[in-house]
Amino acid sequence: MNITLSLHDRCASDRQPNQNNPVLDVRVTGPEFSLEENRMALLRIADVAEQFAAHSREILHLVRQPTSLGRDHFAVLWSRGIGLVAFYGESGSIRGSRRGAWLLESPAHVRSSFENPFETLQNASKELESLAERLGHDGALTTSLVAIFNGPVREIRVESGENGQPFASMTLDFALARNISHLPNLLRAMDQKSQALTNGEMEILAEAFERNAFEHSETNARHDRATQVSEVDHMSIRGAISGWQSRRLWAIPSIVLAAAIVYYLVRSLVHAPSVPKPETIQKAAQRSQAPGMIVIELPREVQLFVSPRMYQSRLELDRALEHGEGERFLPATEQIVIFDSLTLAKGVYGYFKVDNAWRKGKLLQTFQPADTIHIDNFLGPLP
Repeated sequence: MNITLSLHDRCASDRQPNQNNPVLDVRVTGPEFSLEENRMALLRIADVAEQFAAHSREILHLVRQPTSLGRDHFAVLWSRGIGLVAFYGESGSIRGSRRGAWLLESPAHVRSSFENPFETLQNASKELESLAERLGHDGALTTSLVAIFNGPVREIRVESGENGQPFASMTLDFALARNISHLPNLLRAMDQKSQALTNGEMEILAEAFERNAFEHSETNARHDRATQVSEVDHMSIRGAISGWQSRRLWAIPSIVLAAAIVYYLVRSLVHAPSVPKPETIQKAAQRSQAPGMIVIELPREVQLFVSPRMYQSRLELDRALEHGEGERFLPATEQIVIFDSLTLAKGVYGYFKVDNAWRKGKLLQTFQPADTIHIDNFLGPLP
């Protein structure tokens, strides 16, 4: 993918890190991966990237799930290149080329095929191209594609094919291996040998990729919820029909039994006092866990991150975002926060991203099932 940028007007002051404002050398953002082995793999990659950044004094951005690709993947942004990386769990001997399905021979010598990683990543990279093209035209930028196999792979043989978009396939251990200058093989696969992005340009691109990632995440979540509701509705209908059919067999005996009960009640003239039925502990617990809602009205569109914890610094907040803690909302002038009523009664903290800086947390608290909070001013930036 070849894309062009013209960010120098906006980012001239960001070419060098601000020494008075220490930031993370490696920033990991975006929705969490679906598979645990891929989460652990990314943690190892981030650890090696931090070691490289400590020696090179560079800043790297790793943005999880930046496209609609249907597998765990992430984008890499650093001064000498940009990459799109996807994880594959296949094991055994792997052979392929840039066109057509790849062949897999398992350790049990069973042969099969799977989707072509190059074609899949190339299609996904077009989404990043579309995002980057909105930033103008100035210098050319090439996105490298990398397929990482984090299963027990015996060998990988991939034909180089024609010259075109850079592509590499490797095992996780090979991707983590470093040369004498601490440059991991993963970054070497996307190294353009010269400066491709400034720190400010990386920040803007990472923000756009991250926003796209959360939009896809929310779309997928809504689709999953709709599917679950549909399945529940079908089950309820089938259950109702089945129950009605079974109740028909018991209709006559039930009527006779009800008539007998009424007869003996009238005959005995016993009127039991009306005593309110005490609630069980389970019902009380369910009521305490009932959902509560806070509607936040804002003067402008801003991102929101909500957590029961109070973070004292940007470093703590970045780590929380990296580990997928709390709940993050896309920019909007009205945000709807839903937690159980007990949590909202204790209070949660809302962190707003204003002018590209996360602000100190505001306490969001209510004792009502639903409440509205109007915010005119934001707190100062996190140190």
